[in-house]
Amino acid sequence: LRPSAQRKRIAKRSYSSLCLSSYGDVASSHDAPITCMDIDSKNQRLLLSVDLHGKIAIHNLEKQELGAMEKLSPVKQAHVSHSALRSCQWYPPDPGVFVCAGVDGRMKIWAAGSPMRIIDEFKLGFPIRQTRMSTCPSASASLIAVCGESPIVRVCDMLSGGTAHSLIGHTKSVNTVAWNPVKQFCLVTGSSDGTIRSWDLRRPKGSLHVFDKQKTSPDPENNPDGSRKRKRQTSPSSSSRTPRRAHAGAVTHIKFTAKGDKLLSTGGDGRMRRWDVESGCNSMVHYSTANVSAILRIDVSLYDQYIAYPEKHQVRIFEAHSGKTMRTLQGHFDPVLCCTFRDSCQELYSAGADHSILRWVPKSMEDEAKSVSLERVKQQRSAAAAADRGAGGNPSSADYYHTGMRSRGEYDGYYGEPDWLDAWTSSDDDAVGA
Repeated sequence: LRPSAQRKRIAKRSYSSLCLSSYGDVASSHDAPITCMDIDSKNQRLLLSVDLHGKIAIHNLEKQELGAMEKLSPVKQAHVSHSALRSCQWYPPDPGVFVCAGVDGRMKIWAAGSPMRIIDEFKLGFPIRQTRMSTCPSASASLIAVCGESPIVRVCDMLSGGTAHSLIGHTKSVNTVAWNPVKQFCLVTGSSDGTIRSWDLRRPKGSLHVFDKQKTSPDPENNPDGSRKRKRQTSPSSSSRTPRRAHAGAVTHIKFTAKGDKLLSTGGDGRMRRWDVESGCNSMVHYSTANVSAILRIDVSLYDQYIAYPEKHQVRIFEAHSGKTMRTLQGHFDPVLCCTFRDSCQELYSAGADHSILRWVPKSMEDEAKSVSLERVKQQRSAAAAADRGAGGNPSSADYYHTGMRSRGEYDGYYGEPDWLDAWTSSDDDAVGA
């Protein structure tokens, strides 16, 4: 098998057996519903989360030891304000900077140092629902797309401190925005008017096209003899009678696949649809989702194989191409609002209105953690018995791991730490207010 095919087989075996982790769980410090999470795309090791009470928490996932029963506490947390936070994202080139925004209409750029501090702030003048930075390697790292309770999407520039572009086309508030991971100037927006629009920053005066749920095949551009077809002119009255809409209700979330050729969208009509980005066609893949009208955060795994979809008190794992339900994850006591994959370990993290963050791992990893935990208990008991007999001692954890058992770091392929993290984790200042 080719290496890519082998990796896909491993990912399929892992994601199809996800289960709730009993070891190395995440201890949430939130006291309100968690609205958004993000794992840094560079090293896949720092988990950022925000809630409706304006609290920010960061977990270092590298500190999860295999078989450990203790919950993973946040390495840093901050209470921003009393306003609700709805969006957060790590700065793609550097996991030492992140962006948060909420209903107070302010987008704040934070430095995740010791202590955490605000290095810049944008006042947009409307409640913000989502902010996104492009993960395309060739894209400008200073542009941030901002959407909220306004029909206009703002593209802010961190270098100039102002608005670089204003995208006008929607008629109601814009709920979600996503950058194309391959094309640096292209982004897509979803609105409460039920439309999804594609934009190119090189021509921001109008959208490229509007996605239509009724369109299932691309328009033929050429005749059989190779000549270009003349487009039929339609009157404004006829076009207004058939508006192009992606969902019957509001568009709640959109997400690109890693290749940038497909787009996933969720709506207030309880549907999740898969789109071809170039043609704007509906791929007609049926996902058996429930009628959920809340603004949720879905995620797509690496290689565009699986989709994590929050559905009331559970998370459903779908096959992206067929729409088949692979797994249903149950563990939350209240509705799930967001989830994110950690592809380096084939893990999934979910959070929601119950203030908790749950970690889902492959069953093989859970079984290995259980065996490690049992072996650790046996060693502790034997060491205690030897101490009672006046001989031997308790072996250290370092000696234990060097005897052949694998440490947690071998699962994600991480080979180094930023210099600021050592000073950060050793700081006694665990909270800061803005």
